[in-house]
Amino acid sequence: MPAHRSRTENWRQCLEQIAERTGAIELAVRTLGANGPGQTGQGNGPDIVWRVKLLDVGARELLVTSPAAAGQRVELASQQMLTASYVIGQNRWSFATTVLGDRPAPARSMDGVAIALSLPTSVNRCPRRASERIATGGFNLPEVECWPVLDPMTIAAAESANRAMLTRVWTKPDAPLGSDDRATEHVMPEVGPRVTARLVNISGGGIGLSMTPESHSAIDRHAFTFVRVRLAPHVPAPLCLTVRRAHSKLESDGLIHVGCALDYTWSPEGQRFIAELFARYMTCIQGKGRRLVDAA
Repeated sequence: MPAHRSRTENWRQCLEQIAERTGAIELAVRTLGANGPGQTGQGNGPDIVWRVKLLDVGARELLVTSPAAAGQRVELASQQMLTASYVIGQNRWSFATTVLGDRPAPARSMDGVAIALSLPTSVNRCPRRASERIATGGFNLPEVECWPVLDPMTIAAAESANRAMLTRVWTKPDAPLGSDDRATEHVMPEVGPRVTARLVNISGGGIGLSMTPESHSAIDRHAFTFVRVRLAPHVPAPLCLTVRRAHSKLESDGLIHVGCALDYTWSPEGQRFIAELFARYMTCIQGKGRRLVDAA
């Protein structure tokens, strides 16, 4: 029996092995487009994938840590339908699950509260690519623009301008983006050439990016990377972040997974702002597609 077929049929054993080492799985609330979850179409937005620890595989439910962004917990609504996925070796499996509510976390996990998810009845092997060059795992992952930072002292002004623009969007939702906003969007630190990546996941302290070796080489020689994430239509303006590379891994498909830590050295007030934005974003996509400004 091929290994992938064995792992598909013995999915419970695979999940138990992940839980034993407190490994991670990924969760996504699939965004709804005109053609269904995760499909392109009017009103469609990207899928945000949250990396969480799998704490326990019980008789009727899974226990995982809460999704988090910038160190703050992100709420998942009870009965919210999710797509979960996990990787073993070179392959990824996915399954549908539902949020059952909060539970006490196992003592060994050091987490106070866990989230219970419904146990899958089966899992499916899912594709790793949506195009010839970008790995997606079957999700509609947002594209990310990345610039190597040449002068870190110029980061603070750029992040401050970005927060001001997004705050204006929150407080004046009926006002369209004007020329001043467009100018603010292009306030940048001193950076090198732009490269692109995909936002493959978010964890409590950072993000995961998937990029080509050429793109990785462009940012690898610099301590900080300035990142721009577009989450339209729920967030009308782009979110800018500063990250530093924590680790990288060459995948079997030739792409590089880069784990990045969010960095607030130059703009400490950004941590709370980012956490609040992602909390509102999750409220939007769990609330039948409202824009971020309507969730304020």
